[in-house]
Amino acid sequence: MQIFGRNCTFLFASAFAAFLSLAPALAENLAARIAQADHAPSNATRQMEAAYALLAVKDSRATTYLERAAKLKPRDAKVFEQLGYAQLAAGNGKQAIAAFRRALDLDPSNHVLRLQLVYTQDAEGQKRAAARDARVVAMSRHPRATEGCTAWNNLAGLPDRLLPKPWFAETYFAPEWRTRDRLGVAPLQMRIGRALIGEDILSVYGSFRGTWDNRSNYSGFAPQVFYDDTAIFAGGLRWRPWEAAPVFAFIEQGMAGDITPRHRSRWRNDTRAGFVYGQEWEAAPKSCTDDIRLTLTLIIDIYAEAIWYSRYQDMIAYARIRPGVRLMESRIGSLEAYALAAITRDTAGRADNRFHELGAGLAFKFLEPLRITLRTELVHVARSGGGRATDGRIRLEYEVRF
Repeated sequence: MQIFGRNCTFLFASAFAAFLSLAPALAENLAARIAQADHAPSNATRQMEAAYALLAVKDSRATTYLERAAKLKPRDAKVFEQLGYAQLAAGNGKQAIAAFRRALDLDPSNHVLRLQLVYTQDAEGQKRAAARDARVVAMSRHPRATEGCTAWNNLAGLPDRLLPKPWFAETYFAPEWRTRDRLGVAPLQMRIGRALIGEDILSVYGSFRGTWDNRSNYSGFAPQVFYDDTAIFAGGLRWRPWEAAPVFAFIEQGMAGDITPRHRSRWRNDTRAGFVYGQEWEAAPKSCTDDIRLTLTLIIDIYAEAIWYSRYQDMIAYARIRPGVRLMESRIGSLEAYALAAITRDTAGRADNRFHELGAGLAFKFLEPLRITLRTELVHVARSGGGRATDGRIRLEYEVRF
């Protein structure tokens, strides 16, 4: 082992000494390339040689010489491609997009570059443009068409960012009709905030939550309330402990106001804290063809939460799993059939928070122009106290992050 260690040390020292001996020559060669390009500004070859030499040492001045070459060779796609990569290395995302776009106008079949354009546009918040280019790759016969299809499915229907990073806005809206009680309910959640660490490792935000239904009202001596029927304004902190796992811990502090009048102060303190987990999986990405295609792709989604509510002095936990198959798919969207199992429990032992559900449903997922899901479900509900009922549900889901 000692001999091996001495040999490694000797080899490293020799390599380092060789590098030091070459360093002046490399610097001299770089200086020579730059001088030749500066003395021959109308020579595109000299500009490219200087640019390549600068790129080799990660010098942002490479963009200057590539821009000169692009003016001299406006029909050369390779020049604009290299200019795009140089701008990207220099941290100029929007300039890189312009150069990549010009290169693709000259060479539309370069799908490797088009995928790079997709990722760059996505990083710059240009979701719609990224989705259009991803679909071009997906519809091609290129070896990376599958990668393009995956990117397109992830981007289709997403809006461009309205706020510059690290700011963000989120909306969730899911109006639902329940046949058993002839009850319509419309929950709405909106957040606007700022990521403090990473994309969403630690974030601070302001939020609005609202729930309204068509049957809660004030009549007689007491209100009849089917859902919470409350508007809540709050500030919150959200933490993602593991970047690779979709688990969030959060705490929110705000004020809750009754939408349905009750015999109490309308505005009350509202504190909530807990954990939320959500995961979707599919055996294969959705089809990118215009034609409707029959398929039996396995899918599953899992959701769970445990939240403590100060207004109820209660922690309520909910878990749901929906395994199923994707039956049909096309560029526009897909049709899924699934089974449903869910359970709700709480720490206070309230009957309304202690039940389980079993059922089945169909989901129509529309990818363009908006990512909307229409669900229809038939669910059997069994409560801890012995009550049982079958409920039909129709729900429209829309969730987006700007």
